[in-house]
Amino acid sequence: MISQFVLTPSKHIRFDRSLLYIAGIIRQRLKNKAITIDELYFLLKAEFCKKDKTPPTFIEIVFAIDLLFALYQVDLSDNGKVILIGKGGTE
Repeated sequence: MISQFVLTPSKHIRFDRSLLYIAGIIRQRLKNKAITIDELYFLLKAEFCKKDKTPPTFIEIVFAIDLLFALYQVDLSDNGKVILIGKGGTE
């Protein structure tokens, strides 16, 4: 199976399917508390399904977290939770 992951939206990829959008949603969810990747996946899956949108795959969520890590916005705590370290986060 070939998957195409796109950082930014384009002519063929809608904004809500881009990693940039998914990373933004993840960043918003991490403002309140640190959360594991599994919990984040199930949270986003439920959230997208409520809005009748296709939820991001687990791999897309991992890539979005990698993007946030590369931008120094998140880190992984000792207990395996993703924490927001960028502006506005709880360190």
